[in-house]
Amino acid sequence: MNIVITLPKNLTDAILEGKKLFELRKSMPRFLHQGEDGFFVVDKGTKNIRCWCRVDEIQIVSGLFSLTKEMCEMLAVSQQYVENYRSGAKFIYLWRIGKVKHFEDGAITLADLIVDRAPQSFVYCPLSFGESF
Repeated sequence: MNIVITLPKNLTDAILEGKKLFELRKSMPRFLHQGEDGFFVVDKGTKNIRCWCRVDEIQIVSGLFSLTKEMCEMLAVSQQYVENYRSGAKFIYLWRIGKVKHFEDGAITLADLIVDRAPQSFVYCPLSFGESF
């Protein structure tokens, strides 16, 4: 089942430019199936869906280990950002981004996906398009 996440515009841009290859999360949606489902990205502060990304693989990493500089580059964030984000987390999850479908600004909104507001972590998407993109 697809989900909706919120990201700052610069991280969404990095996905669309092919620079952000992984998404970093502290939680793992139980009903997200690797290689099949993905996530819609809403820009923080808007209701516009910018893209859909298939999750090809999920790596579970102990929250005690630091990520390499190279991995942080594939996340499109600094090592300090990762250190601050994962503080206190037992595990972190690295979602490898596969296929990306870009949507023109305003072409798809949260209302189209039957989602009330941009989620803080994630929310399941009642309209789960999956590989129809």
